Amino acid sequence: LGVEIPENFKGKDFLGEFVVNTVKHVEIYPEEELYYNILETKEFANDIRKVVLEYYGINVSESFRLDENEKLLKIGPTASLLATYTLQHSYNFLEWNPIFYSQNCLGYAIGKTSKLQVGETIGITVTTKTDIQTILSMVGYDLRNMGYSHANGYMYKPTVPSGMKLICVRRGPIDYHFMKLDGDVWYHKPGTYSRPLKFKYSSEAAVIWTNEGVDRYGTSYAPDTTYNSAIGYIIY
Repeated sequence: LGVEIPENFKGKDFLGEFVVNTVKHVEIYPEEELYYNILETKEFANDIRKVVLEYYGINVSESFRLDENEKLLKIGPTASLLATYTLQHSYNFLEWNPIFYSQNCLGYAIGKTSKLQVGETIGITVTTKTDIQTILSMVGYDLRNMGYSHANGYMYKPTVPSGMKLICVRRGPIDYHFMKLDGDVWYHKPGTYSRPLKFKYSSEAAVIWTNEGVDRYGTSYAPDTTYNSAIGYIIY
């Protein structure tokens, strides 16, 4: 591909699958910049995207028109496979809203209409080497800095006091993901381009999480990463 492989990806079992899945995603959604919470993963994915678009003769700097009523012409052999995936662990429960483009998993989990990265308010960046306990601690600092003075993290599922909310986080080899509890149901938003989804299981630990999603057209797409660490919880 002519793309430099980040040190934390070299020699890893998931490298080949990540590259293949990224190429497939770009073929299906050439208009979309790839989004991951961890910067080195995001940059690597978009370096691959640049090469794929150049291969198909698409100007990387071109501004794609995101028309709500018309799909862009897809490129490459993967496009024909778009309609073959069925969500495995979540339900699609919402119609598309353009505000979803402005949210990531953490922003959605705490009810913001914008993206929020772990460590953003304290000037620390999560990398592929950051463990789940550190991520949990960083989120606690972020939330307290945002005015949630009683935000606290736990490595076990706590009892939620009246008037407080619960979110949880899990990380995988290349990224992390958040879900929020509403009543007895977990909800989450995989990345920038998916609709929010309703988790199928009452237990957040029932399965290994993935970033499968549903695009703005209502089409389900397969995951390209998993989140398999211990689960951290934050009451705020």
